[in-house]
Amino acid sequence: MIKPKNMRKRIFANKFHKDIFLLLFMASLIPTLAVTAYLYHLILTVIALKIDERVLQYNLVFAVNKATLILIITAPVIILGMLLFTNGLTHSIVGPFDRLIDELDKHIEGKKEGGISIRRNDKFRPLVDKINKLLDRLKKG
Repeated sequence: MIKPKNMRKRIFANKFHKDIFLLLFMASLIPTLAVTAYLYHLILTVIALKIDERVLQYNLVFAVNKATLILIITAPVIILGMLLFTNGLTHSIVGPFDRLIDELDKHIEGKKEGGISIRRNDKFRPLVDKINKLLDRLKKG
């Protein structure tokens, strides 16, 4: 059973969701920061090796200012993109997990009949489809 698109009301569904989000976000943020640091190191090293001492100071300041401007503009966009992607991915994992547990509890208590509904893009769809087939079989048998 497929449920129509459901708008998410909270940023984090539970502590499990927060833990997964933090893991994925840090796994993408740490390499990004490392690449940024290596970029500065590369710029400074290349300029220091290629330029005469008299011109070094002017070119070094120019290159660092340009790199800083590029990073100030692009870093927030990249980090925001990582946040949105990570949040969407973790919601599609944790949301159906919680919904599956809640609906199974209702079936066990006898408060609900029929299948379990999910959103189209939820990651547990194959599992929910199998559970729905099992519920149908138990209802018939």
